[in-house]
Amino acid sequence: MRPSSERFVPRRTCPSEVFKLVRTGFPINWDANPNDVAVTQHPLYVKYNLTTFGDIDLTAVKNDLAGIKPTTESAAICSYLSWLIRTKALIS
Repeated sequence: MRPSSERFVPRRTCPSEVFKLVRTGFPINWDANPNDVAVTQHPLYVKYNLTTFGDIDLTAVKNDLAGIKPTTESAAICSYLSWLIRTKALIS
């Protein structure tokens, strides 16, 4: 998965006051390189990748996400599961 980087510069009433916010991390809409074995061979990816969104059990995905430790190594699979949850919510 490729980290994203974005810059946000809000406009203020005074042009001399410009604030910058820099964010890096994973995009809200998940994507991954097909060769990224850390994701494509992860047991939770394998569990859901051949299931249609309509057949995914939202509670199961949430439980799987809840069981993951929040580490840098788990960021990609957490992003994937979060994307599944958001997408499932869109069609529910």
